[in-house]
Amino acid sequence: ISKSFYFIKIIKKTMLARKFLDAHKIPVSFNCFGNKFKSYYSFSDNEDGNMLITYQDFLSELPIFEKKNGSKWGKPYVRVRYSDEHAPVKNNKKIKYKTSFGSKSEIFVNGLLKRFKLIDIERLFIIEGEKKAFVGAFQGLPMVGIQGIHNLCRKYKDAVGNIENIMFIESFQHLCSYIPNLKEVVLIFDADCRQGSNERRASFSSAVVNFKIATESIPTLSKVWFAHIQDRFCEAAKGLDDLFLEFSNEEHIIREDLNSINLKSGYFKFLDLKKTSVKTIQRYFQMTDNNAGS
Repeated sequence: ISKSFYFIKIIKKTMLARKFLDAHKIPVSFNCFGNKFKSYYSFSDNEDGNMLITYQDFLSELPIFEKKNGSKWGKPYVRVRYSDEHAPVKNNKKIKYKTSFGSKSEIFVNGLLKRFKLIDIERLFIIEGEKKAFVGAFQGLPMVGIQGIHNLCRKYKDAVGNIENIMFIESFQHLCSYIPNLKEVVLIFDADCRQGSNERRASFSSAVVNFKIATESIPTLSKVWFAHIQDRFCEAAKGLDDLFLEFSNEEHIIREDLNSINLKSGYFKFLDLKKTSVKTIQRYFQMTDNNAGS
């Protein structure tokens, strides 16, 4: 057991539904073979109490390796979640996460879909944050994680810099190709996604618009949803992990509201992006023509 107080606190929040580990065989760690047998852990901590998040290929169940500088294997793909006391500061703000310079964005799957038969998944949930994705999976939801609100989609530009297309990142396209009956995708953000400066809200608005456009590349999708925890939970439980922790006596309601896309939910707000225009999305994030972002 880790001696890091920070990591123990995170583990307590992440393992809210520990029973799901045993009942549904969702792994916290995974293994690979090299010159000798070695274990890699989805979540671990270093001597400074920073969380290390190692990414796993969902098919081979081996770590994803960074291939850099002509290296055949490189190093395992690891993201660092800094503890508060060791977080570096940039522009007067603490940096929470670090990904190796030059690494491409990846989808965090790490066994979270193992309890499901891929052929049976019709609705896939996508949430910002690896820990939140674990909590969602523990709660019985087919959920994967993204590293940030702009780490799911990629813009393709022409020779003069105009955007020609917006597509999902390669690893998400790859994942979807193995879910043959996928009909719905749901993008989930925190409760504070409509809070803060114009620039911040424009960024979230842009991420949702990009998601809407990118889904057009998957013609089998009949529903495309954007969801966020209701604004009133910004202080008490802005993230999905916080929500299950703070309202554990109603976790079955939270889980069912999300799983069934309950439009009358007291915990979530939903937008049907198939029926929602770009302008409506921008207005939802309180954007005007002058600060709508791109």
